[in-house]
Amino acid sequence: MEALFLAIRTGNIAALQELLIATPDLVNGKDQRGFSPLTLATYMSQVEMVRYLLEKGAEIDAQDAAGNTALMGVCFKGNHELARLLIQYGAAIDLQNNSGTTALIFAAEYGHTPLVELLVNHGANKAIADQKGNTALEH
Repeated sequence: MEALFLAIRTGNIAALQELLIATPDLVNGKDQRGFSPLTLATYMSQVEMVRYLLEKGAEIDAQDAAGNTALMGVCFKGNHELARLLIQYGAAIDLQNNSGTTALIFAAEYGHTPLVELLVNHGANKAIADQKGNTALEH
């Protein structure tokens, strides 16, 4: 896993491809924090790698140790392009992490209005509240 994660961190798509050809099961492996290659690639804004991992069968809704998914991460960071790509590939919009936060709540909390609109236009449930009882609107 270390070599795969290093390839993602450094943006080395050729190394990523070689590693997954040699060991296809790595596509859904996880590190000690529960990060999958897809989650790390989205956090690192590696669009080409994200697309490649999805094409190779990466579990789109894999959750890390905190319950965050790749979609939640890009909504937290404000990456509209990756959010659109993940939704296109079927990411579950209304999953909640360990704190009850959804992608929509992250997008709203951090002021990413275009992401809020994208999620709502794709059916995000505006009534879901986090563990503190706050919905996206309240954030």
